[in-house]
Amino acid sequence: MRVMAVDPGKHSGWAVLDYDGAFEAGEADYLDVVDLADKLKPEVLVVEKYIIPPRAFNSPWSLEVIGALRWWARSKNWTVVVEQLAASAKQFADNDRLKRLGWYTKGSDHARDATRHLALYVATTAPHRLPKEIPMCTCPPRERIRNGDDPERCFRCAQPIPVR
Repeated sequence: MRVMAVDPGKHSGWAVLDYDGAFEAGEADYLDVVDLADKLKPEVLVVEKYIIPPRAFNSPWSLEVIGALRWWARSKNWTVVVEQLAASAKQFADNDRLKRLGWYTKGSDHARDATRHLALYVATTAPHRLPKEIPMCTCPPRERIRNGDDPERCFRCAQPIPVR
């Protein structure tokens, strides 16, 4: 089974998990998201339930992406659409949790937001499909010593150092 999560917007984030464990995330232009979904063929499509903010004057992209994905999913009778609030996904999976899951995408806020939706969906429907969380270095930042052989690990506790 394949699950795709989308953070809709002008630059839409997306994340895909095959239940065999393969994970991928990235960003796409809002015009290309439906083509991407058609290429990836997910059985479940998780989208952010977009609430129009009071000061949003000219930003129809999120609504257009959601509408286009709903249309696409309806044309594919086998694709289920699930909506989630952004706050729920952010509360469930902050950046540190994404790092512990091994699903953190450097430099791509939108891809990380889509990954948060994916993690929340998987945790609520098939928690055994979430990867085991990797322990991270919890040493105070001033006490961390980068290992000369492996600069991504703390020399003191030997755990991976969180990426900021």
